Amino acid sequence: MKNEYKLQKNIEKFCYRYGKDDIEIFKEDIAEMLENIQFPFDPIIAWDFKPIFAFEAKGDYFFAHNYRHQRLFKKNAFLLQENVGNFTGEVFTCVESNEIWLLEDMSIVMTNCFRIEMQGNEGVYELNYRYITKETADFEIEHFISQLQEHIVETLYKH
Repeated sequence: MKNEYKLQKNIEKFCYRYGKDDIEIFKEDIAEMLENIQFPFDPIIAWDFKPIFAFEAKGDYFFAHNYRHQRLFKKNAFLLQENVGNFTGEVFTCVESNEIWLLEDMSIVMTNCFRIEMQGNEGVYELNYRYITKETADFEIEHFISQLQEHIVETLYKH
């Protein structure tokens, strides 16, 4: 089975599972939105899939302590969408968000992420804590499909 086909089927499943409260969207509407995505398109070739960890500390300066703990998925992943919920900051920034990840097997997973970013003279230091969730408070099918289309178009025009 080609990755494009798997991706399309998993997008449909994901939208039905997480968008079920949105009664204005029906199967035909999702299929119509998916038709606008420019296939054939192989995400494995086009996008940079990487391991995602439950806890990660990293910095962009020489003496930064970089640490990762517990892979969140057995497969590498690509971030499809991030919806920022709560955001605070002064000396450092705290961000709480929902993330939607595409795994190498074309399955789609939603996580919650709590991120702390600190800007210093030496550079930026970032802490991330993630966990898999089934919460869908901010999930909108149209927005998800639209961002997915943007990712694909950007990738196609880069090459």
